Formats: sequence, structure tokens, C-alpha cells
Amino acid sequence: MVEASTHGKSVSLPELGSFSANATPARTGMNSSTLERIQIPAGQKVASKVASTLKSSL
Repeated sequence: MVEASTHGKSVSLPELGSFSANATPARTGMNSSTLERIQIPAGQKVASKVASTLKSSL
């Protein structure tokens, strides 16, 4: 699952859902304690989508 996500592929688990890695752009943030602007680097986040069978059973 980790290998597929790092290569940009989606991983599907029957009756559970699917997982994929999405790229996030670099952006400017703020340190809340010092109010200093900081650069947040680009990265990747994991996104999940729940299967309809699981959703309907809840």
C-alpha cells in the first residue's frame, strides 16, 4: 500500500474504500506564537474515500 501511494497510484480495498496520495503545493504559513511568516514546503497527503458498502452499513 505504501509503495503504490508513493508512486502516485490509488490503492483499493474491497468493502473498505480507496486511498491515494495527493500533492500539496508550497505555501506561506504563520507561526502563531511569534506571528512570523514561514514557508511550508510542498509535500504529499493521503486521501481516502469510503466504499459505499461501508458507508451504508454505518
